[in-house]
Amino acid sequence: MDRGDGRDIYGRFTGRGGYGSSGEALGLSEYERLTGNVVIAQHIRVTLPDGTSRLYDGLSPQSDGTFEGIEVKSGTASRNAQQRAFDDPVNSGTQARGRLNGVDIAISSVRVIRVP
Repeated sequence: MDRGDGRDIYGRFTGRGGYGSSGEALGLSEYERLTGNVVIAQHIRVTLPDGTSRLYDGLSPQSDGTFEGIEVKSGTASRNAQQRAFDDPVNSGTQARGRLNGVDIAISSVRVIRVP
């Protein structure tokens, strides 16, 4: 059952809309394979202290209670300037904040996964 964003209640792709979904699903699986970490396959919008915001393709819980934001890029796609400008401070120690299933969370790092 689609929850309205092309994903089911567990964050898995339903095939609705199609754009990017196969590459994104592959990238999240690849992240899990490479890191051995659990992946939450759910889009989440997070905000830096300066008020800028960004959407990540997925998350992975970290041992310190924060999360790693996962951005999947397929084919020749790359992060745009705004995405890089957001991710750089996060990877340098500035936490981004968001809400996951009604709970406040912190993003302390970002990983970009590239897939064909």
